Amino acid sequence: MHKLKNCVKFDFSGCGIGLKALLAQAKKSSKYVQELSSVAKAQDWSNPACSLILPNERKFLKQSASLAQKYPHCSLLIVVGIGGSNLGAMAVLQAISGPYSRLLSIPQVLFADTCDARTLSQIISIGKRHIREGNSILISIITKSGRTIETISNFGAIYSALKKEGGKIHVVATSDEGSEFLQASADAGFDTLPIPKKAGGRYSVFSNAGLFPLALAGVDTSSLLAGAKFALTQSLSQNMKKNHAALMASFLHAHYEKGKNIHTFFFFSNSMRSLGMWNRQLLAESIGKEKNIAGKKINAGITPAVSIGTTDLHSMAQLYLAGPADKTFLLASVKHLDPVSLAGESPLSIFAPQKAKSPSSAMDAIYSGVRSNFKKEKLPFVEAEFPHLREFCIGQYMQTQMCATMLLANMLSINAFDQPAVENYKKEATRLLK
Repeated sequence: MHKLKNCVKFDFSGCGIGLKALLAQAKKSSKYVQELSSVAKAQDWSNPACSLILPNERKFLKQSASLAQKYPHCSLLIVVGIGGSNLGAMAVLQAISGPYSRLLSIPQVLFADTCDARTLSQIISIGKRHIREGNSILISIITKSGRTIETISNFGAIYSALKKEGGKIHVVATSDEGSEFLQASADAGFDTLPIPKKAGGRYSVFSNAGLFPLALAGVDTSSLLAGAKFALTQSLSQNMKKNHAALMASFLHAHYEKGKNIHTFFFFSNSMRSLGMWNRQLLAESIGKEKNIAGKKINAGITPAVSIGTTDLHSMAQLYLAGPADKTFLLASVKHLDPVSLAGESPLSIFAPQKAKSPSSAMDAIYSGVRSNFKKEKLPFVEAEFPHLREFCIGQYMQTQMCATMLLANMLSINAFDQPAVENYKKEATRLLK
């Protein structure tokens, strides 16, 4: 068991419904927790919840680490994917390395997701600069279906432009096991990595989809999986007092029943911005459903929002504290910042409160102020305190959220693993492009 002092601590005392009621609600999920536990223990890769196997699966960890060692001298990594195929890796990398990691890291890491001409043009320009400097580039293309319009289009634009520049361009293609896309990639001379077919994109961060680009970027993927494994043990436990996933799902479900259908992920660290985007997809795509499992039209959904402290206190706090009582919150804070002295003096320091002369002390005071105000206004919230932003904690947090989402979907009698409405736009866009 990992030392608890190195783990994310969840606090439900501000949940707004009482801890006894929250625990009673969580206990109702015991049967489904047991079902999910059986999937993980039996290593049932045919089950849509098979992502629960990933924290204990070493095969993909070894595949990604081994292939990453093949390209130690790449100065630029371009990740081409969209949604679950790149948000997980982006979230982990930014949380661990900081919001400006793409400028400071070696290799430099860029993410090409949407079909935006200006973004792609700038990525290509950066790639050409690396080529002119005599460096090699690796493009990691990730698509489960092999037919994602944005991904295939972006890859074609980037690959062809950089290939014409005459540089050393390496490609690693990651897709569903046994897919035509993997075979075509291998035939083209690209290295390939498999993803378990039944593991949905938004649940795939601990597969090769996330592990390879993270390993190449220097992330300790073994520690990341160790954190996920720790969280999985808690999330599949019948001891509901320690089952943070069940408590989180119960918190959201109880307030959803009362009409609170907006959930804000409020991260008090700019490094967690992409983690918020990953959270947003996970909740929206898993819970927003037209029909329940029985086929009855219910139009269920909790709208996820992402805020960054302290930035959004100067834009969203007025709404949160004085607006409609239709929201729940996750307040996430970091106890220890990187070991860099942030205290400083300037000619204007006399205008700061005596104890707010360093950004870290100011952040601590502001977070405490927000927490006190939320309690005073009776806004329902859960706290997640990160001891630091390292691989173990990020893995723990992400696995807890994935399990909580599965449990919440079960409480609402909906399918946590499909996204039929998303497929509709893809079909129409494909028809128009043909």
